[in-house]
Amino acid sequence: MKIERLLRMLIYLFNHKLVSAKVLAQRFNVSLRTVQRDIDTLTLAGCPIVAYTGYQGGYEIMEDYKLPIQLADDQDYQSMLIALRGLQTALDDPHIASTLEKLKTLAVHVESPIALDLSVMHENQDYNARIQSVLTAIQQQQQMTCTYHNAQGIAAHRRLEPCLLQYRWYAWYVIAYDTQKQEYRRFKVARMEEIQLLNHTFTINHKAIGDILKAMEANDTQEYYDFDVRCLAEDASILNEYFNGEKQPEGTSIRLHLHLPKAEWQWKGRLLAMGDRIEILNEEVRAELCLLCHAFLNNHE
Repeated sequence: MKIERLLRMLIYLFNHKLVSAKVLAQRFNVSLRTVQRDIDTLTLAGCPIVAYTGYQGGYEIMEDYKLPIQLADDQDYQSMLIALRGLQTALDDPHIASTLEKLKTLAVHVESPIALDLSVMHENQDYNARIQSVLTAIQQQQQMTCTYHNAQGIAAHRRLEPCLLQYRWYAWYVIAYDTQKQEYRRFKVARMEEIQLLNHTFTINHKAIGDILKAMEANDTQEYYDFDVRCLAEDASILNEYFNGEKQPEGTSIRLHLHLPKAEWQWKGRLLAMGDRIEILNEEVRAELCLLCHAFLNNHE
């Protein structure tokens, strides 16, 4: 158990910068004295751990130190294979294929009970070309321009410095620095057109992507609906397929609480597709969905 804790503590230090003894004690459910002994053991074993004293003190691994690959076991390799195979179905990237082939030589050849098939994102060739352009811009730190359509369909010219390609909410997004607005924003790849890579490198040294995502979440100005949906218990599984909300039984019915962005359209279509099998328990959301229904009927009658 001690050896396992030492390994987990070492990996935790690798994945975080300066970590206090208190945080390590809470993370591994041990005393501060045990943390000190474990750090001493790791240091004696040759792990270059630097200790800092004072109010903001703690421990960190020297920047250039690398973990030996032997620390990964067969189950770790199988997990890597599952992730890479899934990514390969989504992206036509030769580097992924090459990495996958290398990893296969290290893993035990056992059939995995898990398979990720993301090929639906790879079927549209134009869409795939956009993905590849964004990846190239990120890897080469090139600025790019595009015509971007927001959720209301309004088009605008954007000059971006892309930092991350992110799959979220059933779609690909780009986390990028908007040079005109001088802030980080999330852009949906499906709404990007006329993408061009520029012969200009990034104008600033961007923060670590984890810090960027935290700052974006803290400064999120997007408006959301908080509302409840009621349906029969047998229809709850259909809602659960697309929405992950807090469920509350009500006799033969289920009440599902949802927190969804007002400007997005996809979830509204999902709810309308349920027809009379659901009841929207919010006047504002119900009114908006009814307006959409009336607009559709007026256009097709």
